[in-house]
Amino acid sequence: MKKRTKEQEYIEQLKRKLSPSYRQIETSMQYPKGEIDVVGISRGKKDLYEVKTTSNSRNLEKAREQLGRARKKLSDVENCYVYIGKDDRIIPI
Repeated sequence: MKKRTKEQEYIEQLKRKLSPSYRQIETSMQYPKGEIDVVGISRGKKDLYEVKTTSNSRNLEKAREQLGRARKKLSDVENCYVYIGKDDRIIPI
């Protein structure tokens, strides 16, 4: 059995945390030229979450860029967030 990475563990942690707030939660959602870690869907709108293990500036910048690209490619995006797994913290973007 393959060992899960820290990021995979944090994705599952975030999914459990968000489950009461959304009708549907998808993980590893593919879109042209990228992937979003977690997508919460409710009332026809999508909230995008990019998961990072730590909050260093490089990770945050990469997450902002990824979310910006996804927002342009996906329809019905309402909000974008970065989830810092180590701190169990959600940062609105």
